[in-house]
Amino acid sequence: ALPGGGLCNRIAAIGGSVNREVHLFIFTFCADCFDRELISNHFISLINNFAKMILARSMLALNAQRASAQKFPNLMCRSITLRSVQPQTVAAAESHDQKNARLNRPLSPHLTIYQYQLTTVLSVSHRATGIILTAYAAGLAGVSLSSGDVKTAIAMIANLGIPAPILFVFKAGLAMPFSYHLCNGVRHLVWDMGKALTLKGVYSTGYTVVGISGILALIMAAL
Repeated sequence: ALPGGGLCNRIAAIGGSVNREVHLFIFTFCADCFDRELISNHFISLINNFAKMILARSMLALNAQRASAQKFPNLMCRSITLRSVQPQTVAAAESHDQKNARLNRPLSPHLTIYQYQLTTVLSVSHRATGIILTAYAAGLAGVSLSSGDVKTAIAMIANLGIPAPILFVFKAGLAMPFSYHLCNGVRHLVWDMGKALTLKGVYSTGYTVVGISGILALIMAAL
């Protein structure tokens, strides 16, 4: 027999398999707070239903646990082991340029993979002669600030005793940037007018520029 008299014994008979903590809570509550003669039949019915509900839920949970153990026996016997894991360092992603360098891939555009054409040489030469002419202009400006004049410079070169053929080649080399840049500039003006833009026209005007600029350079060297 439990404290609380016949009411608690009756509840104990109904909820035989209920969790011990819930069981003791119900019995202690009934023994301490209520007297058997003062509790109505309606309240007893509520207590009975509550005990039945707890018992039913406990039985359902127990059956579900047994079914799970039969279906997945490994889950019930699996052990858990805790171990410390060192953080792994993640290598930095390889960039596009680094990958190409590692695979020895040529950079694009890479001039060594292209075959040189007449148009390539003429285009580069036009820019190079423009730079040379700029240097000419700066040099002449610097000479104009000196105390001597052009005649003095010519006389000084003549006194060096340089052979005439070497002097002629030197003068032709100095005149070639001017003559080429002049002729190729006219060629670009022809293109600006929408003419000679075909492949044949580009090559024919290119050869013409080379020939005329060479002749002009020789003429200026002979002066």
